[in-house]
Amino acid sequence: MKKTIAAVAATVLLSGVLSMTAFGADTDHDQTGEKYFNPTQFHEAEDAFDDFEAGYFVKDPTCTEDGVYRYPCSVPDESGVKFHEIIWPANGHTWSSEVDGVNWGRVTKEPTCTEEGEAEDYCVVCGEVNPNIKPRVLEKLDHEYEYVMDTFEKATCVSKGKETGHYECVNCGAVKPDPKTGKDLIEVETWDWEDPGTEDDDFNEAHDWDGLVREKDPTCCADYDDEEAYEAACGLDVQWCKRCGAKREIEVEPLEAKYEIASSRLLSCYEEELTMHCVNCDGKIHEDYTEVRDARAHTFRDTVDEEKSLDPTCTEWGYKIIKCEHYDDEGNDQERHDELLKEEKKTFTDSRGNKFESTIPYYEGYKTVELAPTDHQWGKWVKRHGAGEGNNEYGYWIRECTVCHTTDELVTKDEVVEVVNPTCTEDGKLVYLDGSEEVIPATGHTEVEIPAIEPTVDSVGYTAGTKCAVCGEILVAPEEIPALKDGFVKDDDEEWRLYEGGKVKEDFTGIYGYNGGEFYLDKGVLQDEANGLNLVKGTWYFLSQGQVQREDGFAEYDDNWFMIDNGELDENANGLYTYKTDEGEGVFLFAAGRLRTDVNGLWQDHFGTYGPADTWYFLADGQVVDYTGVAEYNGSFFVVEKGVFNNNYNGTIEYDGATFNVVNGQLYDKVA
Repeated sequence: MKKTIAAVAATVLLSGVLSMTAFGADTDHDQTGEKYFNPTQFHEAEDAFDDFEAGYFVKDPTCTEDGVYRYPCSVPDESGVKFHEIIWPANGHTWSSEVDGVNWGRVTKEPTCTEEGEAEDYCVVCGEVNPNIKPRVLEKLDHEYEYVMDTFEKATCVSKGKETGHYECVNCGAVKPDPKTGKDLIEVETWDWEDPGTEDDDFNEAHDWDGLVREKDPTCCADYDDEEAYEAACGLDVQWCKRCGAKREIEVEPLEAKYEIASSRLLSCYEEELTMHCVNCDGKIHEDYTEVRDARAHTFRDTVDEEKSLDPTCTEWGYKIIKCEHYDDEGNDQERHDELLKEEKKTFTDSRGNKFESTIPYYEGYKTVELAPTDHQWGKWVKRHGAGEGNNEYGYWIRECTVCHTTDELVTKDEVVEVVNPTCTEDGKLVYLDGSEEVIPATGHTEVEIPAIEPTVDSVGYTAGTKCAVCGEILVAPEEIPALKDGFVKDDDEEWRLYEGGKVKEDFTGIYGYNGGEFYLDKGVLQDEANGLNLVKGTWYFLSQGQVQREDGFAEYDDNWFMIDNGELDENANGLYTYKTDEGEGVFLFAAGRLRTDVNGLWQDHFGTYGPADTWYFLADGQVVDYTGVAEYNGSFFVVEKGVFNNNYNGTIEYDGATFNVVNGQLYDKVA
């Protein structure tokens, strides 16, 4: 809350003659204003204010005391005085009751819902209390009631839900009374349970279902479209609510057919007959069937069927048909193996740009090896006549394929019959009619940059690189940058770290949930050497290699034993608790979660965590022991039976070689 400081301006009215004091140039002048120098010559009051703004207060006036104002003399040479002073009258008090006629005063006692408050009149300048005006009475506050919930219980399948609460004043804590009875107004709301369907319902608690029990196994279904057949084939799982015993039935879908080989027999060197049987229905729904498969795989070597094979030409595809080495094992299968399975069309474009199409067959029992066309093998150009010879404007040239004898003609005015353009890396050439060639140097790459790509948590990135803008060849290959690490990651050094946007989340220290577990991280790094009790952000956790162990029991730390509840130190554990040890089950005393091994002898359990409250037990090193006899406590002796004080025992008892009277378990006077 900001403080508000009020500035008060005071106007001083001057009337009559002001008291004035002049200061000369003498070194004895008191510049502090504590003493006054009185020269023989004075100026009129009107002259004093000619240079008023050039002056200053030597002593500020207050509400009750005068001030002193100093200003320069207007005629210092004539008067021989440099400064004059006037007594500035006191300002007088400015009372808060005068400033605000309604809400004046300084609160000295805050009002409450039950008592009036007070505000005293004071000077807003100096703070002095006005003795002439009584304090202003501040009216009592009205109660401001807010609803406070006392108890809340969800509705279950066997009980209604209920909420109780009251209305409490936020100012004084008073409870709102019932206008009819005058007692505290308690509001109660109840509601019936409705099956919430989920565990997240705020008002209704779902059934507490037990584990699933298979009541009927599913079988195969002959026809999924037949509703009756489908229902008959379905299985059934059931479970019961632990609270109300309600039964829930869960339908299990029918099984799909699952065939396995029941038997087999060899038909030939190539074929095997298999009997397939459905193991899910034992053949009752899905009938057995037979199928034939190859008994062994084909083996292809170099046995070429010359009759079926075809050599390639300059423009057409050829093929080699290679027989399986088992081809002639069964002559009766010759016809089946000769069966044409398919034919494929393949095209070829020759050096002159002409396209040719070929058909390649594929047979069962054979392997087809495709043979590419060889293209034309051209001879030299032969001139029939040159350009300009006779009446010919163009020259005429001819060449012949040395393989298929196809001819190629050329009519040209130039001596160049072929141009091979250079590339970025390879030279080109000019081929002349006489067969000579001229090299055209390679152009070289035109380098452009491949922009870098920054990695993200979802994708890898790449460094910048270069490539040729003409041929597209990569000159400097970009290097892959791994995607930014995000989440809980095991690094190459075997350390687990918590990443956010590629950086270790060093600002995270605490318990981190991951893959169903909870782990202790310090500055984003898993503390896998943390075992036993460890303090993490104000809570003690029981850890194993940095992972929270959600278990109950005892844990040792710094030569002390502590109570662990669901993996955390139970600081509310006070009293006696049962725990199974290697020697058997024992009862131990805990205080604020720590085993009290320093407690021996009789101890009274006010908490009732083990038995009835206020029962006295006999402890040794903090553990209830099965002791029967007499125990001393605070100078008196008491009867203990099986570790518990027996306050019902009355009579006599032998102790330390003497006989004592016992009243309500306590030994009194010695009988003998």
